[in-house]
Amino acid sequence: MPQTTNNKIHFLWLLTLNVMLFSAISCESSRTEFFDGPIWRIQSGEPVTIENQRPWTKAVVLIHDGPPVPGLYGGRCTGLLITPRLVLTASHCGMTPYASFFEYDETGSSYLGYVAMDTTTKFDFEHDFNNYVRTDISIRKLLSDAPVSPYWRPYSTRTNTLASNPPTLFEFAGYGLTGTPPPPNLTLPDYLNFAGNCELIQNVHVYSYHNWDDASFPDMRFRHRCTFPVLNETVGRGGDSGAPVFTAAGQLIGIHVSSEYSTEHPNNINNSMYLDYTDDNGKRIYWSWIYDVIAEQDPLYFESELIDTLRSVDPLYYNDWFYSLMGLDPSETPTDVDILRHFAMYATNKAYLHDRAYTTYGDEMLTGGKSVVLGHSARSNTIYAGNTGVHLREKAHVEGNILTGGPVTKQNNTTVSNHIYHLDLTNVDMPDLSRFTWPGAATPSSNNITVNAGATRSLSPGQNYGNIIVNSNGTLQLMNCGDYYLESLILNSGAKIVVHGAANCGSTRINTRNNLDLRGNIIPAPGALLNASNFLLGVFGSQATIDPPISFVGTIFAPNGRVAVLCEKTIVGAVYAKDIDIFQNSKILGVTGGIDSWLSMGE
Repeated sequence: MPQTTNNKIHFLWLLTLNVMLFSAISCESSRTEFFDGPIWRIQSGEPVTIENQRPWTKAVVLIHDGPPVPGLYGGRCTGLLITPRLVLTASHCGMTPYASFFEYDETGSSYLGYVAMDTTTKFDFEHDFNNYVRTDISIRKLLSDAPVSPYWRPYSTRTNTLASNPPTLFEFAGYGLTGTPPPPNLTLPDYLNFAGNCELIQNVHVYSYHNWDDASFPDMRFRHRCTFPVLNETVGRGGDSGAPVFTAAGQLIGIHVSSEYSTEHPNNINNSMYLDYTDDNGKRIYWSWIYDVIAEQDPLYFESELIDTLRSVDPLYYNDWFYSLMGLDPSETPTDVDILRHFAMYATNKAYLHDRAYTTYGDEMLTGGKSVVLGHSARSNTIYAGNTGVHLREKAHVEGNILTGGPVTKQNNTTVSNHIYHLDLTNVDMPDLSRFTWPGAATPSSNNITVNAGATRSLSPGQNYGNIIVNSNGTLQLMNCGDYYLESLILNSGAKIVVHGAANCGSTRINTRNNLDLRGNIIPAPGALLNASNFLLGVFGSQATIDPPISFVGTIFAPNGRVAVLCEKTIVGAVYAKDIDIFQNSKILGVTGGIDSWLSMGE
């Protein structure tokens, strides 16, 4: 999770002065001593007007210590508004109390107003690097919404490889000071200055030229030299720290943190944190941190404006985020088994929890369907729904999130404990159960069996049986673990199936080519134990009716059919089907288990 720091210690910029060469390497917070030259802004930059503004320039923010009065801003840095209340800047800029905003016309910039900043908490990137220059990036929070629109469009290499390098041309803009004396004697208004045609001269993967304790780390910054407007003289100066650096296409790629400049230096150089740096695990450590801070501090913007667009610009982060909401390990590409074992009920078409029905109440097991309906006072854990969406009837409650590609409609007094995410699910690859077909013999068996009251019939695994009916007070014995293939099964009220060996030799699976009607009991033999992992009902017809006296323990799998759990019943396991109806006052106590066995059949 994002880390915070609750102090007001300012990271002062580093200044190395070589008197004989008149050169310097510095971070450009304007709290520094005055250094050579009368210009305290992007040296030789071009003032931003309506003629040369970019889509992002209005979101570039002046953050400052002095009063929010033009000409009296005092010590300052530059930042970028990335949500209505969050500003991305350099960490060494510290805890400035104000953020001022501007707009542009033919003559330059005009003042729009200011917003107070949170001066007790800022969000600093933290990593096990041994030098803060590698982590000189911070996010500050505004106490109210900014008067301009945010801009965050991130650059992304869209690759897993470590050798992802920045493009070759950049541009940036900053609010460096404009007067000749150092603070606090500034009297002239400040304005945004632009530098362009900045050429890459050292990418982030060249190991550092600094004498750091561990030079085996890449620099984490890229170096560039700007030739517009003035060759060799256009360079960031005091107050430009935190200025956003963009590709020529308008993609945010860096944060300006320092420069090397001099009145006699022919090659003034800018240093910027490379936001798209990718570690050897394929993770964009800076972008991931930025998104996590946004999700935590501005969740409404994250949910409504940001996350859906990340599918195209940063698919690795999007996949990690999407799978983590399902309780999946994002470090590996999840398989169908990985995904489905997190669902208490999963329907490829419609999942319907009728009035007062519920699935496991919490975040551990999910509820999913192309469409999901919760009846009056029904309860569910986190819901995943396709493009048909989710309908919550009166007093329905979701304990967790809703992720859907469709609408969410709610009647009175419905609640969702976490968030509702409206996502583009066009290319989301969720498991398709319809690929699983009848695993038994192609030719139907005519070996029909009826077990009447007081009678017992024993079956052996691996055999093909016809239609089986077990009447009240009749008993069907499954003599060992393994697969039983039936044309259909009717287990009437008062009848029972006794399962032998399930605890000792593996799973027992009852497969029906056609329908299943279960109204009696399925129990283990003495010394045996049934659970979701070792007992499975596979229905390859159109209908499975589950109506035991009290409860059923196991996994139900009907890839092309409907499963109906009738009123006031309990399923301890999981249900996977084309359509699922859990009727009034029934519940599914989700248990991970049997789906592993079923999916192995379809490989």
